Amino acid sequence: MSQHNTFVATYANHKMAEHDIEEIQNAGFDMRKLRIVAHNPYHIAEQYQLAPVLGSFDELDLEFFNCIPEQDIVDYEAELGTEHLFIVAHGLADEIDTVKRIADSSHPTSWDGLADAAIYYGCPD
Repeated sequence: MSQHNTFVATYANHKMAEHDIEEIQNAGFDMRKLRIVAHNPYHIAEQYQLAPVLGSFDELDLEFFNCIPEQDIVDYEAELGTEHLFIVAHGLADEIDTVKRIADSSHPTSWDGLADAAIYYGCPD
């Protein structure tokens, strides 16, 4: 498994996202390695004070962004228009496994553009 990994979880239900963010923090994940991407970041920024809220995947730090395939970025950007919210985490495999375990407890295993999902990306080292 890669030393650098990115995890993306999509949420149509913002309450579920808020719950997962709190669970991620409670699990001891370094919240400096977490980003939230939302269609209207200024509208929800006060709700999610645990991590930066961004308006686009283009605003992600390179280490987050570089692990995600370009076509998936295009698909995620399209989903932003439907007011889905994204949690993006970056870190070592064991750190990302913690985030993935939390998100998987409330998500299906694949993303079809219509429902919530969680996807793990291992970056090339």
